[in-house]
Amino acid sequence: MKIFIIFGPPGAGKGTQAKLLAKNINLIHLSTGDLLRNEIKNKTEIGLQVEKLLSEGHYAPDEMMTQIIKNFLETHKDKDILLDGFPRTLPQVEELFKIQKDLEVIHLVTNEEELEKRLLLRAKLQGRNDDTPEIIKERFRVYEHQTKPVLDFLRTKDIKWLDINGLGEIEEIQKEILQKV
Repeated sequence: MKIFIIFGPPGAGKGTQAKLLAKNINLIHLSTGDLLRNEIKNKTEIGLQVEKLLSEGHYAPDEMMTQIIKNFLETHKDKDILLDGFPRTLPQVEELFKIQKDLEVIHLVTNEEELEKRLLLRAKLQGRNDDTPEIIKERFRVYEHQTKPVLDFLRTKDIKWLDINGLGEIEEIQKEILQKV
């Protein structure tokens, strides 16, 4: 099993690029955001627990996310996986690294001003209630304090690292990813 991880701040296009990449090179795509939104929609116990956190721009608890990922990886251990939305914190990445060291990072490099525009447009088009100006600022703050250290941790490991320009047309970004993967 090989695990690819796609990183970038909120609005960087992780989900869009992950879906395309999974299709293009036959990976199993696990979007923790989609998974949690589905739990909320179905009003499951997990969904009820994380709905308030997500609506305020915060992450789901580490223990919950780590267990979900461990279960998923165990049931797909003979496949190559693309993780979208995990790991987002140091405890999560430390647990993942205990399970699997063959990782490849795809880091979408962007700027906050462009991302805020994207997120506000997405709110209008998709009706996402976690894309208001206040929540967007909080999501950027949380990303900076909780997810950036994950990137720093992974940069110290002997893994393949791809910095990809996350600004531009979807197809061009995907083309660059495919050339480098």
